[in-house]
Amino acid sequence: MDVGPKAQVPLGKSMSVYTLLVFVGLLLLFINTILIQRTIDRQGLWARLQPEDFRALTPLFYGHINPYGLFELDLEGPSFLEAA
Repeated sequence: MDVGPKAQVPLGKSMSVYTLLVFVGLLLLFINTILIQRTIDRQGLWARLQPEDFRALTPLFYGHINPYGLFELDLEGPSFLEAA
């Protein structure tokens, strides 16, 4: 399968799988962005960050993702995604 901006994805089942993988990647980026913002808020670091620090921030980390393990979901505890 070709990769890159001009790669062609076969239509049919493969298209739905490809779309799902793109969606999962975007969702991971969104959640990582929220995690970074909440961490900086809780630590009170916004005033201490320099322009160089903002360039170093990226939501493209995945060390906390374990695709082969268990995903424990606690519906009784509070969610880190609080309502605004």
